[in-house]
Amino acid sequence: MALSLDNHVVADLSSDIHLSLDFVGTISADASSVEQCQTSSGWSECVVNTYHLCAQQQAEWWPYSVCLYKNQYPSSKYNTSIHYLECAGLNPVHPILRNQTCTRSEFPTIVQKISDICAAEANLNASALQECAVSDLGLDLLKHSMNNSNGFPTSLLGKVEPQWIVVNAPSTTSCSKEGGGWNACKAYMDKTDCLDWNHCNSDDWALHLRERVLGNSKRVL
Repeated sequence: MALSLDNHVVADLSSDIHLSLDFVGTISADASSVEQCQTSSGWSECVVNTYHLCAQQQAEWWPYSVCLYKNQYPSSKYNTSIHYLECAGLNPVHPILRNQTCTRSEFPTIVQKISDICAAEANLNASALQECAVSDLGLDLLKHSMNNSNGFPTSLLGKVEPQWIVVNAPSTTSCSKEGGGWNACKAYMDKTDCLDWNHCNSDDWALHLRERVLGNSKRVL
């Protein structure tokens, strides 16, 4: 999804949009570790999501996130790593991942290595990224991000991902659960044709999003 977004939207409209990412999942307010969050791909995705969020604290972070997505799965034509960012996870979309190729204890080092590579490609501060990702700041960023999607509507399959997009909302805070969630953002949300990750053409999704962005004068996503 992110790579299609990069190809069809960001590559052509980067000077006209402000892009931010939030992640779908749940994590309790009193959680003491990002690994305590829950997503469809398991705890390891929570760790990687935290790196994405920490990158957004630096300027020009999108190329870094694109690099992480390119190294997410072993089947990716972009992946040149011995290990990949779901090697310790369990993603039902990719049956090969049911046989995990790295252990829980190995995973932090693998993520840091790939993060450092991506940070170098994107000209980001790799040390600051790592410090953020393993600190309370990273944990707080993940809690805030996942809280933003808690009030959003679900598909017929009971999932929030990835059929809803928000364009030109007043602020991220207004779309959070505390800010009113769905009711606060209803006028700024649009339903794509996707039910979930398993039933979505990523290029069609991105092209639809491109049309939505071009139809708004502020072009803020």
